[in-house]
Amino acid sequence: EINERNRIAREIHDSVGHSIAAVLIQLQAAQMLLNKNQPKGNELLNNSIEKLSQSLNLLRDTVYNIKPKFEFNFNYINKTIESFKFCETTFTVKGDISKIKPFQIEVLALCIKEALINAYKYSGANLIEINLEGYNKFVRLMIKDNGKGCKKIKFGIGLSNMKDRIEKLGGNLSISSDDGFLIVVIIPFSIEGD
Repeated sequence: EINERNRIAREIHDSVGHSIAAVLIQLQAAQMLLNKNQPKGNELLNNSIEKLSQSLNLLRDTVYNIKPKFEFNFNYINKTIESFKFCETTFTVKGDISKIKPFQIEVLALCIKEALINAYKYSGANLIEINLEGYNKFVRLMIKDNGKGCKKIKFGIGLSNMKDRIEKLGGNLSISSDDGFLIVVIIPFSIEGD
């Protein structure tokens, strides 16, 4: 029962939580723009309404444990990054990424979402660099912002969920906050014993 509660909490946070947080960010931006650039403010407002409607559908799907309607592929990662409009974001891919499985892409995408939301909320960054590299036996994801960093890293629900998901795939998570915020994720293509 405890495991199931944790799973449900994780699913709601990682799917609905991120989606609603993104809508809130857009609404805040729309509010600031309405006095300066009304057409752009209205565009963000309409976009927020559409995304809130999608979040409601996602909540229904999550509660009833229905699988997402989209397939987890690299297009999903690209869309996640492209939808983040609040500072410059770069995404580079190197090496052989053909071995990455859909469930691994899902975890990588959730890591990117969490990092982008946290960067917006806490970092004050104006640049976020995301690098994905495929090696012989593992994939490495690096997310680095040029923000203010922090003295002590707090593992809230988001970072704890990220760490838990990565470890379940046999991977590891490293975080540094000395010079901006740096997240490094390493996931093996196969877990020993598979």
